[in-house]
Amino acid sequence: MENPKELIMASLSGEDGNMTPEVLKLMKRRITPESRLPPMEFLFQMFGVECFPRGELVAVTGKAKSGKTFFLSLLMAAYQGRVMWYDTEQSEQSTQDILVNRIMKMDGAEGVKGIANTSPKADELQIRQNLIHAFNTRGIGWEERRRLFAAGVAYLQPDLVIIDGVRDLISDINDGVEAQQVTEQLMALAQQHHCCIVCVLHQNKGDGDRNLRGWIGTELTNK
Repeated sequence: MENPKELIMASLSGEDGNMTPEVLKLMKRRITPESRLPPMEFLFQMFGVECFPRGELVAVTGKAKSGKTFFLSLLMAAYQGRVMWYDTEQSEQSTQDILVNRIMKMDGAEGVKGIANTSPKADELQIRQNLIHAFNTRGIGWEERRRLFAAGVAYLQPDLVIIDGVRDLISDINDGVEAQQVTEQLMALAQQHHCCIVCVLHQNKGDGDRNLRGWIGTELTNK
């Protein structure tokens, strides 16, 4: 009788021709020291540390009114590639105001008003408008909001994606199953489309509690 250990090792090394479809599928995801993997790509570098990797989820958190949207505006203004900003919280007027009078101005492009169509600034503004795609989805249901988000990422193929805020992609912030589902969907989108998805979520209300809110916060922390 063959040694059971040898049988297992032969199966794992691919020498067993009777592997099930599930095992064959699993073996395609095996990582070895010889696996040829592309290096991680990062969109930013802060204080000498690379951050915001492609194919990953990043959480931006803080207390209410702590400057999260201002920080995200800095990111969007600084990044020169394709950006998708998915605003679920503010009014349409606020989204536009931040886009025109904060992001564009920090980027060096002036606001829309007062720029002649033939000026170099107008050309620069048009380029930035083609790269920064801002959407406001505050007035629609969470299920449609999630579907539109996935469709937008697949269509636009952005490098940097901002969800402000991610809790509006689910019905119940404390539903563990739903939180896991949306987190896995976002991770799959980030990997499939090779982008960095930044999820904005408030911290718990207590002054000394800096944990992300709800089960969705727990799932994001785990990822």
